[in-house]
Amino acid sequence: MVTDVQQAAMGMVLFPAGIFAFAATTLFHIYAVISSVGQFDQYKEKKMLWVAIAMFFSFGFAIYYFVPKSRMKGLVVLSFGLLGLVCYITGTMLLPAKEPKFDISPTLLEEVKLTKPDPDRYLQIQQEYQKRFDDMIAEQEKTRRSMQDALNTQNKQAVEDQKRLQQEFENQIRQLIDQKIANPSQPQ
Repeated sequence: MVTDVQQAAMGMVLFPAGIFAFAATTLFHIYAVISSVGQFDQYKEKKMLWVAIAMFFSFGFAIYYFVPKSRMKGLVVLSFGLLGLVCYITGTMLLPAKEPKFDISPTLLEEVKLTKPDPDRYLQIQQEYQKRFDDMIAEQEKTRRSMQDALNTQNKQAVEDQKRLQQEFENQIRQLIDQKIANPSQPQ
């Protein structure tokens, strides 16, 4: 059993395949006509007129009758054309309809009644979203403050460490100066 999805998938493959076969038929027909036109030299002038008239009214398909070497090409064109036609028609039959088919009866229309929008409900929804937005902004502000507090704490710690290191450095310098004053002859 073929499901609707499989049927639609086959239609989606066959439809473009039919169009491709039509395009291939057209291109091969153009090739066949162009390659076979040079063989008209074998006909007399009066007969050429009828061939030209037949080709004019048959859109070039008469060439497959009048030029014997082109008959095999005509069969290829005919088979591609028929294949394209079959694929195109089958694809369009398998594809789902563009518009859904609804049975809208008067009783169904009476059951479904369109009402005016409720402004109170819209106001309530708007207030809910405003509250969510305000909560989100408050949460972001809280996160920003906690990050700022952490950064300030780190900055204070860094300043204190810098002051401590500076104090230690100054103490070491004073000790070296005191030692130099106490023992001027001692090398460093």
